[in-house]
Amino acid sequence: MRLAQIEDGIIVNVIEVDPAAMPDWASDWPKVDQAGPGWTFDGADFIPPPESTAALSEVCAAAIDSINSAIGQARTEFITDLPGQEMLYLVKEDEAGRFIKDLDADLENYPLIAAEIGITGPTAYEVAQVYLNLGAQFRQIGAQLETIRLGHIAQVEIAETATDVTVVLASFADAMGAIQGSVP
Repeated sequence: MRLAQIEDGIIVNVIEVDPAAMPDWASDWPKVDQAGPGWTFDGADFIPPPESTAALSEVCAAAIDSINSAIGQARTEFITDLPGQEMLYLVKEDEAGRFIKDLDADLENYPLIAAEIGITGPTAYEVAQVYLNLGAQFRQIGAQLETIRLGHIAQVEIAETATDVTVVLASFADAMGAIQGSVP
């Protein structure tokens, strides 16, 4: 049988004793199953100690890093991961939008489109349309990924225990699996 030494409502020691040979000095100690030092005792129930704020902060920070990393990796399935590439995509989409609206388009004013004729599409119009379509597709998937990312980070930030964080990460993994399974 296990007995708990209680001081000021907190378990300070747990001993294993033979019920047939219990020491007198421990005869008034309460029986305990899973509780250990640091747990509180209110006279009837044992309550586990609160998680260390520092330990929970570390768990939360690691979870947020994991979420951000997974989202970053997922984004690379839709964009080329090179320095400056994201800005280039934005410039291409802007150029394509202006080109489509320009009825008297001079390709000298649209160097990125001109550079990709015969590569990305057979004509300037088709190159511009590819840029616009890719931009629209990325906005759709980007919005879905950002909703998943921000929503799960918000849940991590209000988690009260490491177990709560584990539940959030499992939910995040499910959400990522669902979105990745739905994208062609």
